[in-house]
Amino acid sequence: MKNNSCNRRLYTGIITFLIPVILFAQRQYDYDDSSIAGGADRAFNGLIIIILLVIGAVVVLLLGNLFYKIYYGLNPEATPECKVQKAKEEKQNEEVYLNKKATPVAVDLGLPVKWCNINFGKANSPKNIGEYYKWGELHSYSVNGYDLFNCNFNDIGDISGNPKYDIVSKIWGNGWRMPTKIEFQELIEKCLWTECEKGYNVTGPNGNSILIQCTGYVIPTIYSPSNHDKGCYWSSTPNDGTSNKEFNQSSYSLRFGGLFYKGPTIEDCAGHLAMMIRPVHH
Repeated sequence: MKNNSCNRRLYTGIITFLIPVILFAQRQYDYDDSSIAGGADRAFNGLIIIILLVIGAVVVLLLGNLFYKIYYGLNPEATPECKVQKAKEEKQNEEVYLNKKATPVAVDLGLPVKWCNINFGKANSPKNIGEYYKWGELHSYSVNGYDLFNCNFNDIGDISGNPKYDIVSKIWGNGWRMPTKIEFQELIEKCLWTECEKGYNVTGPNGNSILIQCTGYVIPTIYSPSNHDKGCYWSSTPNDGTSNKEFNQSSYSLRFGGLFYKGPTIEDCAGHLAMMIRPVHH
């Protein structure tokens, strides 16, 4: 039966309660020395208590069984067996999901470029976030330094489509590349951004949409991502507004979510931060 495990818990609780009471009643029943005043009455009372307890236990068990039948009849998904089966199916689906090869799709939003339906890296579906990358590096995030730490990003220039620095162009090729600052601006200004549980559904002028998730970012020397309530995505465009060395090693990025970003915006960030990449296709 579907409620066997719940019945077992009910039975155990009842038995645990009844044992000390029955032992007390049994001592009364065993007290049959009629030479002592009240001995026979106490024995009779003990027998009555035992009988009533047995009847009461049977009634409680029957009512409990009826209650669980009604409850699980109205809520079949709440049964322990159903929960176990659901967990098993979710695990199997997850294994299939993780082993599935990522298939990037260029979604036409009615903009000059098409936007990928998934993040770059090991993103098997729009709901999987992908991998973290430092700006201009040709490998996923590592705590072992930064390849461009001593470079002036303005000397490198915009890296979109440059396989020497654009990992999307190098790995995917076939017209795929990192988005520029201008392309992010078009995405913000010309699309409808609707907040959802995972981040934002971005709907283009033609009605097509993509999901852009809150992914957080990785700070140097820290292994785990932080600020999961924020969306952080690299553009291919370096910061071009200052001669300060620190800002000469920063690039523009798409940011949203968290306490400081109520909507999508573009902000410059240090290149050694590891963030997501949402590719575009021309």
